[in-house]
Amino acid sequence: MNELMDRLKFTDTEVELPVELGQDADPALKPRSVKMSDDLDRRVVARAVSLGLSKAAYIRSLVERDLAQA
Repeated sequence: MNELMDRLKFTDTEVELPVELGQDADPALKPRSVKMSDDLDRRVVARAVSLGLSKAAYIRSLVERDLAQA
């Protein structure tokens, strides 16, 4: 790690940050906090990955489906 840090050159040069792409890039989406146990979180992440989704996209899909059925 020290070798890597020694090679870094810090400057005040402005850089253009990459555009965020992906399923959660919609500017209308706002971060929300959901409390859950560690076990539930691990299971949510595993299921989301198996579906090719982020954890947020998976939880959002569950909420949207439930509200559509209400």
